[in-house]
Amino acid sequence: MYKTIASKPKMSWLLNYELRASMRYRRNLSLVVFYCCNESKGKWNEIFRDCIRESDVAYDEDGVTVLVMGETDKEGACHAINRFQEYFEDFLDMRYGLSSFPHDGKSGADLLDKAHNRLLRARSLEWGACVADG
Repeated sequence: MYKTIASKPKMSWLLNYELRASMRYRRNLSLVVFYCCNESKGKWNEIFRDCIRESDVAYDEDGVTVLVMGETDKEGACHAINRFQEYFEDFLDMRYGLSSFPHDGKSGADLLDKAHNRLLRARSLEWGACVADG
């Protein structure tokens, strides 16, 4: 079920909790930061709820939505993004930035920074663009 965490401190706690578990149990963690270019946030958030796994948690931050995907490597997150792209391709222009633990950073701040920077690059690309590297 889609969850919105209202405050940044709760989100920070959740992200750090997921990261500690990922470090301890040698699991992967991915963050997808996305932006909808052509719809009001309320409408596409309602649609988006049907697309994510029950184990994923999404929250709104600074005009974008961040999806925390526990136990998901970069390849798995790319598969999820492909699913989102197929679902939304005919009616919403979504842009995505992706970062994954451990390859893109060891802290929540590092992962968020990389994902946000990648989203900024994706926003200057074509409809449905995703930037996962660089």
